[in-house]
Amino acid sequence: HPRKHLLMRLDDIMLVLRARWRVVATAIAAVVAAALAISLLLPARYEATATVLVDMNGADPVAAQGAFRPAGSLSTHMATQADIMKSEEVAIGALRIVGLDQDAEWQRQWRERTGGQGSFESWLAGRVLRGLDVRPSRDSNVMTIGYTSPDPELSASLANAFVRSYVEASLRIKVDPAKQFNAFFAERSKALRDELEAAKA
Repeated sequence: HPRKHLLMRLDDIMLVLRARWRVVATAIAAVVAAALAISLLLPARYEATATVLVDMNGADPVAAQGAFRPAGSLSTHMATQADIMKSEEVAIGALRIVGLDQDAEWQRQWRERTGGQGSFESWLAGRVLRGLDVRPSRDSNVMTIGYTSPDPELSASLANAFVRSYVEASLRIKVDPAKQFNAFFAERSKALRDELEAAKA
């Protein structure tokens, strides 16, 4: 009978485990000891988190505020904002806010590893981005930013600096096109005024 056969197998397994309990206990103890030793040898890492509310109305400044948004536009917009948060421009802004761009030790490491070739800020931004974790929410327009490093104060400073740099970059993205339009219309209106003055004369 299959069920009886299965019960006999379980009984056999229990007999083997009882006979070899010392071997099983030693293996479990060795795994626990190895995990404990590794966790004690590794340097402590601290994660600081910050949250930012993403402005959905800013996604399309031309469209009316009450306009229909297609399904999936929230997730697409949040993914875009996460990519902006992880961009080199935002990272450079964050490291400038914290003052890492003036840090002599980072400059020494850059010269040592690159021979002074390339942009120091781009190199440092790449290093800083390694500790960044951006978690956009699926059901809301809130984004969580985590920063992990061996220094708790640096983690907190960089998490907040990334949020601040992201907000500044988002404002530039929205304001720069308006400035370009203003400059275009100012230049065009000056030309029209000059033409009017010439016609009057």
